[in-house]
Amino acid sequence: MSLNDLEEQVERIYIDMENELLLNIAKKLSAGKPMEVDKWDEVNQQPLVGSGEVNEWQLQRLKELNGLNEENAKIIAKYSGKTVEEVNKVFDRAKEIGVTRDETLIQEGIKLGILNAVEPDTEELLVRSILSNAVEEILTTFNKQNNSLLASAGDEYRDIVNKVSSQVLAGTKTTNKAMQEAVSQLAEKGLTGFTARNGARWNPEGYTKMVIRTNTQNTINRIQDERIQACGGDFIEISSHIGARPLCAQDQGQIFSLSGYSGYIEDLDGGRVKVRPWSSSTYGKPAGILGINCRHSRYMFVPGLSKKREMDFTKKENDKIYAESQRQRQYERTIRNKKREIAMLKQTGAEPSYIKRKQNSLSNTRKEYLEFLDKTGRTRITANEWIGNTSSSQKSKVIKKKTIKQNKNEYKKLTVTEIERRQSSSDDAYKKFTLSEKEAIDEYSMGAYQDVNDYLNGKYPDYKIGKEITKDIDSAISKYTLTDNIVTYRGTEKKYYEGLTIGDKFSLKMYSSTSLNENIAKTFMEDKENAIMLEIRVPKGTPSLYVGDNSAYEFEAEFLLGRDLSFKVIDIIDDRLIVEVVK
Repeated sequence: MSLNDLEEQVERIYIDMENELLLNIAKKLSAGKPMEVDKWDEVNQQPLVGSGEVNEWQLQRLKELNGLNEENAKIIAKYSGKTVEEVNKVFDRAKEIGVTRDETLIQEGIKLGILNAVEPDTEELLVRSILSNAVEEILTTFNKQNNSLLASAGDEYRDIVNKVSSQVLAGTKTTNKAMQEAVSQLAEKGLTGFTARNGARWNPEGYTKMVIRTNTQNTINRIQDERIQACGGDFIEISSHIGARPLCAQDQGQIFSLSGYSGYIEDLDGGRVKVRPWSSSTYGKPAGILGINCRHSRYMFVPGLSKKREMDFTKKENDKIYAESQRQRQYERTIRNKKREIAMLKQTGAEPSYIKRKQNSLSNTRKEYLEFLDKTGRTRITANEWIGNTSSSQKSKVIKKKTIKQNKNEYKKLTVTEIERRQSSSDDAYKKFTLSEKEAIDEYSMGAYQDVNDYLNGKYPDYKIGKEITKDIDSAISKYTLTDNIVTYRGTEKKYYEGLTIGDKFSLKMYSSTSLNENIAKTFMEDKENAIMLEIRVPKGTPSLYVGDNSAYEFEAEFLLGRDLSFKVIDIIDDRLIVEVVK
């Protein structure tokens, strides 16, 4: 695994940690008795004096703060163990790079008598010391960030409780509107991982990226410096790559002298190479060469042995690619934040219409992003849009276990305990999924389901996103096997099934999101005027996928049915349509 991949593993830990902390805040806000305003002034649109339970709700939520802090401390501790493990992997790789990058050139220089031999034991002790100090320093920094995140989560929770209560009491906003807007603002803002001396606020993603990449680069540089000086070297060459940031672009591809020499030296072919003092570079500036988040490398340059690398791009081309890369990172962050916002809103029980607006916004952003990628030819990195399995559990009422006999098959209605046990089958399948398959399922459940199913029904035949998502979802479903006959549920609108009678058959070209928990499916009927409950009998081997805890909405116990399935109507009881998947 490359150094960049290892660093991203550490960054991902803090992205997931922040998401789980935010969703835990949302869970706490929705727990307990909801805020009620039983005496409302319709004329002035505000609560009347003695309207009841706003203050009670506020006090109860604030009493939950200690419990929230305890839960969040456990979440942070869970991720901290992973951090130590991944940080050690990062610095082991950094050590390897620092030691091996110039090794061939040094050994050749020693053989020719140009460079001095170095005692291996002395070098090893020095490298170990550099590595040990670096690991200790970064883990201390991350511990401070953990403390900051814990405090920030508590502060944000308290602020939302007080803000929502004051807005409702003042009559400026309804309970739902105040809560929805506060949650949306927090999802966009995120938590604070570090506060600089000037008051600048760093989110955990940006701060972790800065810390891990800067420290690994510094470690590699220190190891290289010690080795270069130990063997009597002086010159270094900076790597070059298209898309470098402005200050780095000034120095990339240049030769520098660590001792401060200015002039010319000869390369392998006898050509004259210009040398600048290292002090004249942008090194030491935050956005300068080898500075914060810099991805440049430096290599030892030995006169008469080394050949200068040439850049094959112009400054104009470099600036264009840099601007495009920054815009891509912004799209990725926006998509992640919108997904997080939707997950938090669902957790707090926001109005379906409000959630739908947010899902449409996510879908529009994703469309813009793919158009941007098509226009620029840049590669999509689905891992950078993935928010992972970070939602908090919400237990549902236990359903009594029942079995139904039909066509010599037994279909089991699962209890909550049985649903939880089924999670392992989902986890086993997810281990086989590619990142693009995980992202496709995530996109579908987070809001793209309407557009994707419209595409499958022929409404948008040229919908490129739909084609990509469909391909990946089909591939993911093929890696999951349903081994028994089960019953699953879908709360939906009656208009889609009007005219059906017992014995009728129908087919669906689209995917169907269902829940193994009937109580969860019922919640999807609440906002529909003419709702119906589908009770679906699913035989073993049916193309499907239990998403469960691997969804951003793990409390939904989502069971995704594959597309192009046929169904038979078994029974119709009031607002319940009982169907069976048939071959």
